[in-house]
Amino acid sequence: MRFKTVADVLHWVEGFHRQVQAELTGKWAETGDERIRMLLAYLADHEQRLTAALEAYEEDAPATILFTWYRNADCPLAMDHDALSEAVSDMDIDEVLACVVRCHNSLIELYETLRDRAEVPSVAEIFASLAAMEASELRRSVRDTNLLKDL
Repeated sequence: MRFKTVADVLHWVEGFHRQVQAELTGKWAETGDERIRMLLAYLADHEQRLTAALEAYEEDAPATILFTWYRNADCPLAMDHDALSEAVSDMDIDEVLACVVRCHNSLIELYETLRDRAEVPSVAEIFASLAAMEASELRRSVRDTNLLKDL
């Protein structure tokens, strides 16, 4: 994937979170396992909150940062959101969580790659902050999912 500006990255990640949310929302009705349904609803809500956080950031960020251009922004992405399209009814809690973890780890890797390639310190700081936010939210999701497993 080739990004041209910081805004391009944010738009793409917002779309990614929307796609994951839609997949999770669509799949919760397909399973009869109440714990899986609760997990999918929780994770879909979490994706919506991440989208909203990115949108709010984009509204508040200075245009000078949002429209900073990358000279070399080819970023290999190993996004695994296609795995969410699998039949969730055949997955257990650990498998659903593992799929979501892979998706978010891909985003963290993307942010870290863009941070490392940023030529402007303020842009590097943004991507470092986004990687940290994504990692924090991922830890929270894993923790909350593990609590659900104990029910």
